[in-house]
Amino acid sequence: MNQTFNLIMDWLDRCDSVSRLGFNAKSKVNNSLNSVANFCPVSQDKLRLEHKELYSILKKEKIVC
Repeated sequence: MNQTFNLIMDWLDRCDSVSRLGFNAKSKVNNSLNSVANFCPVSQDKLRLEHKELYSILKKEKIVC
């Protein structure tokens, strides 16, 4: 979960440098991660097929292969 937290916080830090965030990022991310419980993330194949634009962005950022 630390890896997920760090990835999200890095992204939010970049967002904050463009436009100030109107919330406490650390608290929001921690609360959100704690509330996901046992939900599984979307598969990479489903992401590629059903969310093409997001998949392209993630691929460009080398988050997915």
